[in-house]
Amino acid sequence: MSEGPGRPTSLQRQNPKYSGYPRGWSGCTPHAVAMAGDEGTINQIVLTGKQIHLETHDTVGGTTLPQCVASLTGRGVKVEQHTGPNVATPFYVAYQLQLGRCLAAQGDAVAFIGTPSRSTGTAVAHAVMFADARGGTPGDPDEVLMYDSAADGRKAGWGTAAQGPQWIPWARAKKFFAALRPNGPGTPQLGGGKVYCAILPDTKPHVHLKYGAARTSPFPDRTRVNTAHVWLRSSPTMGTASHVRRLDRNTLFVAYQRVSRGGYLWLGNHDGSRWVRASSMRNIGGKQ
Repeated sequence: MSEGPGRPTSLQRQNPKYSGYPRGWSGCTPHAVAMAGDEGTINQIVLTGKQIHLETHDTVGGTTLPQCVASLTGRGVKVEQHTGPNVATPFYVAYQLQLGRCLAAQGDAVAFIGTPSRSTGTAVAHAVMFADARGGTPGDPDEVLMYDSAADGRKAGWGTAAQGPQWIPWARAKKFFAALRPNGPGTPQLGGGKVYCAILPDTKPHVHLKYGAARTSPFPDRTRVNTAHVWLRSSPTMGTASHVRRLDRNTLFVAYQRVSRGGYLWLGNHDGSRWVRASSMRNIGGKQ
């Protein structure tokens, strides 16, 4: 995310060579939560992965999300946790990213082996931070922005690690979530449709204005389809824009920008890739 106060969030590296923390390689979850805390509080709560790891007082096994999130909640940060029976769905996670929230998520690095996102030598339980989403449709983006503390560009016997932060396909992120083994190595994978994660508040709504549009007011503007259906289009144009998806009555659309073109007022998503006619929508506000 680039708008709003504060500096851009930095990639925190686990590698003891860079962090100076001897136990860095066993602290992927503390590092992911530290980066999420930095991003989600607009740099007001800036902790290192080492700090969070030490605050868990866990020097035996891998740390859990609740253990690490306690460092943020103890400092007054509101964090929405999804673990155990309260797992999130990929749709929900993607939609929260599209709303401007960020999250720390656990999975397995097996999903990255053989791809440009590879950062580990083998399949191993891992945690990363996601900060943004772009393209696609509500709840199903094309890509997400991943901060992987192991993606430091180092040379290794198995090859060269990716260099983060990195935009990756949403499909790859979902494979990462599904491959998590919540109860440890050798136990069943979490499986599709489930995500272990900690989601932070939407403190920094952002928009990439296109077609001469202006930010909505309120920002963002939560709307629902108020007709039998309306077409979601690739640009604010009736004649030449391609139909992306049909939105049926009561479907949610979060608008970040608005522009008048061709005699219609149009509402657009945060990166200007999806547009809908305002006359077919009603404002709902709140968290519906």
